[in-house]
Amino acid sequence: IYEIMVNDDELPVFACPADLTVATDSASCEAVLEGLSSGVSDNCELASVTYSVTGDAVFSDTLDISGEVLPPGVYTVTYRAEDIHGNIDSCSFDLTISDQENPFLSCFAGDTTVMADPGAINAPVFFVPDSTSDNCGVIDTTIILQGATSDTLSGALDANLNLGTT
Repeated sequence: IYEIMVNDDELPVFACPADLTVATDSASCEAVLEGLSSGVSDNCELASVTYSVTGDAVFSDTLDISGEVLPPGVYTVTYRAEDIHGNIDSCSFDLTISDQENPFLSCFAGDTTVMADPGAINAPVFFVPDSTSDNCGVIDTTIILQGATSDTLSGALDANLNLGTT
C-alpha cells in the first residue's frame, strides 16, 4: 500500500499597490478610495482576505480598502490573505491623503484711500477679509503688506500704516 500526500505550501500572491498619495475629492475634506485592490491570488482557494489601516485612523475590514473614505493624513494599509490550507502572507503600502485644494479668499474690490490726521505720519486701518473658505476649513488668514508699510499680519488688518501706498 502506497500513500501519496499532496501538500499546498505555496503562499498567496499579492499585487499590492505601491506607496501613493491621493488628493481629497473636490470640495470635500475626504478621499473616497478607488482601485486599491490587493490583487491577491492563490494556487488553490483563498479562505480569507482582510485589510487593516494604521496611522491617523485605525480600522480593519474584509476584502479590499476600495470604497473607504479617509480624511487627510498618513496611513499604512496592510492586506493579509490565508488560503484553505493555512498558508498566510501579507503586503503593505503607505497611503497619504492630501488636501491639494487651495483656499478661497474674497477681499473688497478696488483700492481704498484712508486719510491721515493732519501732521500724522501714519493712519489707523482696520480690515477683515469679506470671506474665506476651504474644503478642509480655514485655520488662519495671513495678510502681507508691501510698500510704504511692510508687515505680515494674521487674521485681520488692524495696524497703523505709513503714509504712501501699501
